[in-house]
Amino acid sequence: MNSTIPANVQIGTRASRQRQAVLEVLSKAKGHMSAVDIYQKVQKKFPKVSLGTIYRNLKTLREAGLIEEIHLDEHTHYYEIKTGGEHYHLLCLGCGKVVEFKYPLEYMLSNVPEASGFRVLNTDLRFSGYCAACSKNEGSR
Repeated sequence: MNSTIPANVQIGTRASRQRQAVLEVLSKAKGHMSAVDIYQKVQKKFPKVSLGTIYRNLKTLREAGLIEEIHLDEHTHYYEIKTGGEHYHLLCLGCGKVVEFKYPLEYMLSNVPEASGFRVLNTDLRFSGYCAACSKNEGSR
């Protein structure tokens, strides 16, 4: 994935080196990252960067539509590069594993009578439970 900020994207101010580093860290991530995770990676390149700077850059990149903020648990927000398509998450309460899946939003909305005429701008759907391995371990206790 290209980790540069597209020239035609308005992100409030010029594309700072720290903002570029945040985007690069997220583009190389193998999963969702918290602000602290991102901070630790960016700090290797910019030792004087603050956690506040990371949060400000995440907000700017989210508002520009380049990244998504995801709420996988009650305490931490996670971030990922915006892929352009809607996707959802399965969260294992045992091991913390997160599985992404795609399901057509149109299909879901067509099966919810109350959604008729409702114009959806954003979705945030998360299923939580236990993955197969954690379910198996629970059953053997």
